[in-house]
Amino acid sequence: MSLNVEATGSLPLTYQWQREGVDVMDGDRITGAKTSMLTISKLSLGDLRNYSVVVGNTFGLVRSSTVELNTSSAVTVHGLLQAGHESGGVPQ
Repeated sequence: MSLNVEATGSLPLTYQWQREGVDVMDGDRITGAKTSMLTISKLSLGDLRNYSVVVGNTFGLVRSSTVELNTSSAVTVHGLLQAGHESGGVPQ
């Protein structure tokens, strides 16, 4: 299962995926915790939670909307964020 976010803004952009508001860490089944695509292999019932991603750059941070993974969720979820940029800062 993969979650993917597309973000725009002044580079470089940083990413941190969260589950239930807590930072996700790479491990045996999880990769991409600090990238635009989070992948969880061998999905288990314990993985069916709320996920979001925090995207940042030198101008600040922005958190995505939350997506709830459940037994009927699609395999890939796409989102779009715009991180802060030189002319305007962080959108609310």
